Amino acid sequence: MAHLFIVRTPMQIVSALEAMHHFQTANNTLVILHNRNKSNPKQIQKVIEIFNLHVIFDEIIEVPVLNQSKFFRSVELINTLKNRRYEKLFLGLYDSMGKLFLANLLYSHAYLIDDGTATIVAHRNMYNRLNSRAVGLKELRALFFGLHIHSESSLDFFTMFKLEQNADETIITHRFEYLKEFFSQQYHRDNTLYLLGQNITDVPILSKESYLCYIQQIVERYAEREIIYIPHRSETLHHELYELQNRHFTIAESTMPIELYFLINRIYPTHIVSFFTSALYTLNILFDKSRLESFMIPHEDIQSRHENVRECQRFLEATSVVQTPLQSYAQYNML
Repeated sequence: MAHLFIVRTPMQIVSALEAMHHFQTANNTLVILHNRNKSNPKQIQKVIEIFNLHVIFDEIIEVPVLNQSKFFRSVELINTLKNRRYEKLFLGLYDSMGKLFLANLLYSHAYLIDDGTATIVAHRNMYNRLNSRAVGLKELRALFFGLHIHSESSLDFFTMFKLEQNADETIITHRFEYLKEFFSQQYHRDNTLYLLGQNITDVPILSKESYLCYIQQIVERYAEREIIYIPHRSETLHHELYELQNRHFTIAESTMPIELYFLINRIYPTHIVSFFTSALYTLNILFDKSRLESFMIPHEDIQSRHENVRECQRFLEATSVVQTPLQSYAQYNML
């Protein structure tokens, strides 16, 4: 039987490879949905080259970013894929587009694969969403094109997160067995402090001023360490961040997911810090002897998505990631 993987980010491709390895699937089709993020296509191409995906997958369909809307791209893709039945469907997205795939493609089993912290949020909200029959404008538009808007099939999880089971869903956890096997090699210890950026000022979860305040606190806390700042691929790099650069603090170009950066360069990092990114969770699995540190954002500085931030922090609490408090923006500027 055929198997279908639909992804749109580099780490979703890694999740797809983990699922292939776990389920030992054959006759695999990979669909890559490109988006308008400038660095995303470059990182995806890098992942394609690293794993030689054109050999691993029987078919790769890349859906480029065109002037047409995402909805019309979805309609065209569904019409392309729906004439074939799949044993398993693996989705890296659970949004309006992902739900259309679930409702209109033919498959025996469907799994949501990891999309970073979005997986945690999707799992928390999924029960009510799957049981909701409310119809909005997007759904009406899909009906106009002859598409179904509700899936009668269950959606299970293939994930690195230790999710609590809801109802009758199936949750299969993995520990990056494929990645560890693919990169089974000797590593060299690196005492550099790696600071992972997050794209949280564009939402905005934080103001630009608060975010820069936190970066400044981390830089001051580790003033004697060499710090390399690794931006998120979707992050807006504010000019104030560049002004912090000196011989101890540098900003590196983001060319691939941070997990692959360490693995490819045979780096075993000793210390990695960030805020509530899922990369801390991933790296905690891959590099269990490293010190992983999550700097806790003060509640009063969070502008939106409070519950999502708290949920992500809660998952990190269940790991060996060290949690370190930060001063709020107001407290820091009173000093």
